[in-house]
Amino acid sequence: MIRLLLTVLLVLSLQYVDGQTVYFRHYEIESGLSNNSVIAILQDKDGFLWFGTPDGLNRFDGYEFKLFRFDQEAAQGSASNAIFCLHQDAEGTLWVGASKGLYYYNPKDETFSRLSGTQGKWVRNIQNDTDNNIWFVENSRLYKYVSSSDTVMEQHPAELGNITTLYRDGDNILWMGSANGILVRLDPRSNRSDYFHAPAISRKTNTIEAICAADNNTLLIGTSLTGLKRFDVVRHTWSTVPLMRGAKDEPYVRCILRVAPASYWVGTESGLFILGADSIRHFYKVTGDSYSLSDNAVYALCQDQEGGIWAGTYFGGINYYPNHLVQFEKFFPRNDGVSIRGSVVREIVQDQYGMLWIGTEDKGLSRFNPVTHRFTNCIDSKGSLGTLPTNIHGLMADRDRLYIGTFENGLYIVDLRTQAIVQHHVAHAGNGLNSNYINILYKTRKGDIWVCTSNSIYIFDPVQKRFNLVPGLPEHTFYSAFLEDDKGRIWIGTHDNGVFCVENGNITPLRIPYNGGTLFNETRVVNFLVDRDSILWVCTVSGLFRVSLPTQQVRAYNTATGLPGDMVYSTIQDTNGNIWATTSKGLALIDTAHRLVKVFRKSDGLLSNQFNHRSAFKDAEGNIYLGGLKGFVRFNPGRMNPGGYVPPVFFTRLRVYDKEVSTNSPYTFSENYILNSNQITLPHNRATFSLDFASLGYTAPDNIEYAYMLDGVDNNWNFIGKNRRIHFNNLSPGTYVIKIKSTDSDGDWMANEKSLTVEITPPFWRTKLAYMIYVVLLVTLIYCTARFFYNRNREKQVRRMEIFTLNKEKELYQQKIDFFTRVAHEIRTPLTLIKAPMDKIFKSVERIPDIRREVEIMNKNTDRLLTLTNQLLDFQKVESGSYMLHTEPRDIVAMVKEVYQNFQPKAEKRGIQYVCKTPDEPVVGNVDADGIFKIIGNLLDNAIKYCQSYTLLEVYTTLGKDGKEYEVVIKVSNDGKIIPEEERVYIFDAFYSAGRSSLFESTGIGLSLARSIALLHKGSLEYSTDGKFNIFTCVIPVA
Repeated sequence: MIRLLLTVLLVLSLQYVDGQTVYFRHYEIESGLSNNSVIAILQDKDGFLWFGTPDGLNRFDGYEFKLFRFDQEAAQGSASNAIFCLHQDAEGTLWVGASKGLYYYNPKDETFSRLSGTQGKWVRNIQNDTDNNIWFVENSRLYKYVSSSDTVMEQHPAELGNITTLYRDGDNILWMGSANGILVRLDPRSNRSDYFHAPAISRKTNTIEAICAADNNTLLIGTSLTGLKRFDVVRHTWSTVPLMRGAKDEPYVRCILRVAPASYWVGTESGLFILGADSIRHFYKVTGDSYSLSDNAVYALCQDQEGGIWAGTYFGGINYYPNHLVQFEKFFPRNDGVSIRGSVVREIVQDQYGMLWIGTEDKGLSRFNPVTHRFTNCIDSKGSLGTLPTNIHGLMADRDRLYIGTFENGLYIVDLRTQAIVQHHVAHAGNGLNSNYINILYKTRKGDIWVCTSNSIYIFDPVQKRFNLVPGLPEHTFYSAFLEDDKGRIWIGTHDNGVFCVENGNITPLRIPYNGGTLFNETRVVNFLVDRDSILWVCTVSGLFRVSLPTQQVRAYNTATGLPGDMVYSTIQDTNGNIWATTSKGLALIDTAHRLVKVFRKSDGLLSNQFNHRSAFKDAEGNIYLGGLKGFVRFNPGRMNPGGYVPPVFFTRLRVYDKEVSTNSPYTFSENYILNSNQITLPHNRATFSLDFASLGYTAPDNIEYAYMLDGVDNNWNFIGKNRRIHFNNLSPGTYVIKIKSTDSDGDWMANEKSLTVEITPPFWRTKLAYMIYVVLLVTLIYCTARFFYNRNREKQVRRMEIFTLNKEKELYQQKIDFFTRVAHEIRTPLTLIKAPMDKIFKSVERIPDIRREVEIMNKNTDRLLTLTNQLLDFQKVESGSYMLHTEPRDIVAMVKEVYQNFQPKAEKRGIQYVCKTPDEPVVGNVDADGIFKIIGNLLDNAIKYCQSYTLLEVYTTLGKDGKEYEVVIKVSNDGKIIPEEERVYIFDAFYSAGRSSLFESTGIGLSLARSIALLHKGSLEYSTDGKFNIFTCVIPVA
């Protein structure tokens, strides 16, 4: 009974609020997410966000998703890649519970490994204790991984069924929920388990899905059937936290996140609930609302280091609620019946009842209750307000009257008490009004109602209902700005005639020299503001101007000085004295004391970057309302969130020649490639590369700007705006330090410098080893050069000696030839004279038998001397080049046979086997017969003389090397002692005899003369051996 009473009191004390005051940013598969079902979310200690989906694990840096799949061969969306939970332990290790087991992340190579000792089954929950042991639920049973011993042990409580959730509180106590609604407390140090049953939730089908520590020794317990429960850990009592007032069934609770003391976010199958100290707000999917939840099934919640909240849904991807510096409350058309109808908000005024009246240019007039956030749209009214035009350009609340200026329908006056139109004034109706375009309505402190139109300016008399033209001001001029300052001066701005000041009835144009002209005369004036220091701020289409009237000093604010755009629509001063300026490209906060400009855009929570003319209002509580083209925003500058978060910078991608390099890419050039190891090494042929980087700030990543410096090369930072890639082309070999820094999401530069050392290795010819080789080669070269010149000088000396010796030998050789030639000449004549009588004597020797032998000897030696003499003379001719061949067609075979027969007696005398092999057919060639006889004769003479028992003379023809001419080959072989190899090079030298070889006892002229004659025939004479015979081969071309 008491518990029921407490529950009723709790319900009565809670304030239930429906409506979207939380605005989400969405990330789905179109943004790069692998799957729209997001089951688990975690931000690691580095700042990266991880999202577990049925199709792998996604890492997010604020700009791009990087997908990790554990089973690369599985099909996309396969259960093998399903992720169910994420956890990072005290040492920074990222643990992933997947459908195929428990995995841990290897940051060096960006891979995941499955923990050994696990079963490879569904892992639903992971936690760690103070000893950094990992507790996890695999296949619905509890296990403990002891990191110190690298062992896995089952720790499942005996009385507990399937475990559905696991949570560790601040006292290192593990809390577990089961599929049948039982809550278990486990002390990891003692392994003691305590079981808590509650009849209201202990059912077979009621699972405990989420546990979260709350305040005052309580736990929030999320269940599948009984909604959200509160468990008192001291009293062991249960109570219900009613999420949906008046609902028959409580929602299915999936996750709980403690955001701040007494503030909890609860994700359910029915949307998102935010629990405050005395309120519960419900957020759900609203079709057509781009800021609502994208799906009602919320499965995961995570708060990042900036204070933003991430919600993972089952069908709608990721919903992010950023913790902006300024929380802009958005009001724009929704299909809910209580939102504003118009998008283009122009006028905002507040009446004496606290209601805000919003004039739009597309859907007319709306009334806004700032407490209930509900709108009443006049266009939907069935009364007279329903007849109001849809294009409102001027509004003014005066007691119970609301003055409404229109674009082309004149002036309307509405009674706020009756909500009815009481007056309608149009141009050219005898009331003094000449234009139906009512641009500005303004009531001065004197009570005058000024009316600015497209061509004139009037003071309206509500009693006489007349529009009195203000004299002294130009007619046919568009009056676009109006303001009364604190001194009672009226400032009037125009589109083409500058600015006028009305003071004490006197009208004077504002003339301030500026840049060689007159300020405001050549630009359109849009709005005015006089701040608390009596400084006049003038909004124009050319920028914002701060004018100090006493000194006429002007300070310009435009895009060059930090404004997002030059077209400034309105300015308003907050309670802190700062100026807020709306432009066509964003909102600017101007800190006048420090001359700083901070820019806010749509990425900071605005509805649109473009605002509307003169659409700004500040209420008594300091709330500022700003109208734009998609609705209006409200914020309180006094409630700005404190900054202080410094987003870390990480290098995210390396490209070499525009090809991405990673540990698994085909362009990896190193097995040890680690981009975030603070140092990478690139070969010289990979010196053209680019680096991507990201500052891990998620609130407004589009606002983050970057700068880089190549240390040692750049003297100053290179500011590259929002570009997240830097390129380097063909860096020379060496070591470079690349530094990156960024702003935060608010545009303030942070002390988050990140350095990466890049070493470009030289080609081999520029390495230390190469230089050592060069030194060795240089020393070797110097040594070799010195040695060369030494040897060269030595060789020159030896060469000179050889030349000297050669000349001496040549001189001696020539002397020999000359001597033998002279002797031959001298001997030849007497020998000739002796030969003739000797022939007569030899013919008649038969008559003198006693002296026959002596005569034969004399005749033989006379012939020998004559032959030697002729050889000497022929050799001399050859050496002097005067030996002439007298060629004629001759049968070489016949010549060979003739010479063979001439040496027959000599062979028979020696008793050797003397053989001649010749072709049967004649071989005719143009030869010098005498020369051929001399060649064959010399060869046969030597062969017979030095053979042992066999001499062979053979003749045959063959085709020459060119394949065209025939050659006759004369080959003489004998079985004499084989000429030593070292002697063979000398046997054709002149005068080579017994002094050099004991094998030949001759003058040494015959073979030399024979080779010379063969060469004159363009033939050859060569020596060879087959190991048994000495072979002399003479080749003579014959055709």
